[in-house]
Amino acid sequence: MTYVELPVPRDTLPWRRREADRLRTSFRTEAHMVDGVLRWLRNGRVVPSHCFRDAFCEPPPANATTERAENEASLVEYARHRPEYSAETLAELRSHYGRGATVVDVLSGHRTRI
Repeated sequence: MTYVELPVPRDTLPWRRREADRLRTSFRTEAHMVDGVLRWLRNGRVVPSHCFRDAFCEPPPANATTERAENEASLVEYARHRPEYSAETLAELRSHYGRGATVVDVLSGHRTRI
């Protein structure tokens, strides 16, 4: 199954209507269906649910589940291979927050005492 284009409400602002048209065009020309999921051609990632919302479209049923699973996998991978702060970055953090403060990486939850 593919996505469904819903009617654009009449009271939609012109800029939003143009954005919806742009997204709908990109779904047709810059994405393709793979196993029931619409994916971008340029990077193979799932077309995000907010793009369907902004285009006034109903996504394929498998999109939401696949998007959630891939996002969770990306966060796990990020947390596993999180780069260490460079000496320069640590100095900037100390300058901004003060020596002894703790900064938290909001994606991984990793805490670093600076």
